[in-house]
Amino acid sequence: MMQRDWAVKWIVVGVLVLIAIATLGIFWTLRTSTQVQIGGEIVSARIANTTDSRIKGLSGTASLSEDEAMLFVFDTSDKWAIWMKDMNYSIDIVWLDDQKKVIDIAKQVSPDTYPQTFAPKTPAKYVLELSAGFTDRHPVTIGTVTSFQGYGW
Repeated sequence: MMQRDWAVKWIVVGVLVLIAIATLGIFWTLRTSTQVQIGGEIVSARIANTTDSRIKGLSGTASLSEDEAMLFVFDTSDKWAIWMKDMNYSIDIVWLDDQKKVIDIAKQVSPDTYPQTFAPKTPAKYVLELSAGFTDRHPVTIGTVTSFQGYGW
């Protein structure tokens, strides 16, 4: 009987550990990506919310599909500049204010522009990088309201 109780306890502990690991995995995924609604479309955005992740951005990636993006999240609003260091393709850059409204756009920015930087005319809290031409193919203009969820930002 004692051996059976011991085995049941270990099974319960094992199941609880697996649940905890799965829960942490879900929270990690939510922290590193989000769904962004912009111009009538929903794109899956990788989140860059640390200094290191913002410096790296999309550098070194092979491509960005129409339904993918990178969302840069900053602690404060400022004229955050974007560069094309180690980029392999062109992108559209969209700056958003703290209300998640489009305040500036740089279209089809080429990797050949590095080391030039691109910054908004007014302070932004978020920067969204989209596939080149996205803002021409969809109704994205100054004033367009976006939406996305975040945890801790």
